[in-house]
Amino acid sequence: MEKRYPALHIISLLFKVLSVVIVILGIVLIIIVLAQGEITPKVFGSTILTLGVVPIILFTLISALILWGIAELLICLIDIENNTRITMTKLSQPKETPVIPVSIVTPPAITAPAAQPAPAVNRRKNRKRKKRQRRWPRANRVSRTCSTRSCGD
Repeated sequence: MEKRYPALHIISLLFKVLSVVIVILGIVLIIIVLAQGEITPKVFGSTILTLGVVPIILFTLISALILWGIAELLICLIDIENNTRITMTKLSQPKETPVIPVSIVTPPAITAPAAQPAPAVNRRKNRKRKKRQRRWPRANRVSRTCSTRSCGD
């Protein structure tokens, strides 16, 4: 299978090579500054050497890490594109429907439980309640907590 986006692969490789070159140049520059450190005079108890080496080390490390990170980011983007294409092709393929036996598809017959008659005591109470409701509709009924008809439900 051929690689897609060959230019991005080349750019990523160039960033990685440039990162390694910066680290090598940083090390060479630190060696040069350290070699000249014996000649430089002392300032405030330390040499100018330490004032020159620390920024070189920081610049070298930060720039090398940034370039290496950009190279890895390009590779990551290529991988994301590849995974997206693979997912799209898998989702666009028709799915095979499994054959289900008829006995599993047909639900069993469900029988309703037999209704049981309410006890005789409840029937009598229900009749009385229905008679009251017919005599006094809910809007005209007096609440048990109120003594007048103005405090209805």
